[in-house]
Amino acid sequence: MTELFENLRETSRQLFRTGNVHHMTAHTLSKMLLASLKLHAVALLAQISGMISLVAMFWAEGPEHKLLLVWFFFGLVQIYCSLRFVQRFWQDRRKAENVRVWVRRWMILAVFSGVLWGVAGPLMMSTLSGLSQVVTVAVIVAVTFASWPVYSFWLPSLTAFTLLSLAPLTIAVAAQYGVSETFLALLMLAVTGFILYSGRKLNEMLAQSILNDNQNRRLVERRLFRI
Repeated sequence: MTELFENLRETSRQLFRTGNVHHMTAHTLSKMLLASLKLHAVALLAQISGMISLVAMFWAEGPEHKLLLVWFFFGLVQIYCSLRFVQRFWQDRRKAENVRVWVRRWMILAVFSGVLWGVAGPLMMSTLSGLSQVVTVAVIVAVTFASWPVYSFWLPSLTAFTLLSLAPLTIAVAAQYGVSETFLALLMLAVTGFILYSGRKLNEMLAQSILNDNQNRRLVERRLFRI
């Protein structure tokens, strides 16, 4: 079974470097993306709630309102692009054949979202203090934690989103050189490791489930054909 997962991941890594994509691999990836998108509404709801929370807090305490509005605008753009992605993916009747295109677009969305939340951390940590900083950390971590299952179907997108959203905030917190800040930075490192590890396991479980379904379907078809 371990060799099966290694072969699947190796084939996925070769997906962008070759024009000959195995049908089952493409079919499996499209099914994995389809399953992940079922959790997309939760991720978008968490991101929208996080954006509103940060804007409300930052507007009251932070002086850079124009910068905040620019960040919020790009957040809305990211939400719109995500919704368009889901809509167009569901409408595509050749998902498996176009899976390379969809995975590329998904990777772009993951990077976009990761950069959006990665910028928010240092930006707001530099202008806020005390409890407001703790709330900022809690919001960004909560958004990342609520979003990682959606990106876990494709491990590069999960890695990019997680590191881009949490690494800048972790560095910004650790740079304050306080005891509580050091503890908070270590906690965020632990959260980052947990997300990446859990995402890998969820990816394997999802792949195994789809592969088992495909095997069961082929067995049923063979039996029906014999009958």
